[in-house]
Formats: sequence, structure tokens, C-alpha cells
Amino acid sequence: MNEHIRKIIEAGIRAPSGDNCQPWRFQVAENRIDLFNVPDRDTSLYNYRQRASLVAHGACIENMMIATSVHGYQAKLTFLGS
Repeated sequence: MNEHIRKIIEAGIRAPSGDNCQPWRFQVAENRIDLFNVPDRDTSLYNYRQRASLVAHGACIENMMIATSVHGYQAKLTFLGS
């Protein structure tokens, strides 16, 4: 894995999530990072309909977007599913 990609993912991992459950999974293919929700990681009653997990994903994505520019890359964010 590219060192810059690793650092971008590490920035995402440092994002806040309820009880630090980190309800996500990353998949890397070449210079692309896919972020997936893992519902079983956040079973809190406050995570009604995965809304708290979606907030955590937003924080993760924001951290990664900032890290991307710090490392001299341009990010393209594509959202799949709603």
C-alpha cells in the first residue's frame, strides 16, 4: 500500500465515533479508497437506523479529505446509496 494512502486512512481512523466503535471498513484499490459501513460495530441504542454511524463516517471522510490535500493529492468524493 502506498505510504500516502496509508496516512490518509490513518487520518480517517482518528475520526470520532460513538464509543470509538469505528463502524467502518476500508478497501484500497490502486489510488482509490472505498469506505464501507459495518452496522455490527455500532449497536448502541443511539445509533437509530445507522444515523450515528453516518455521522461518524462524515467525520472520517472529512479527516481523509484534509489529509489528502496535505499529502498533495486531489480527492474525488463519490457517494453511493442513500
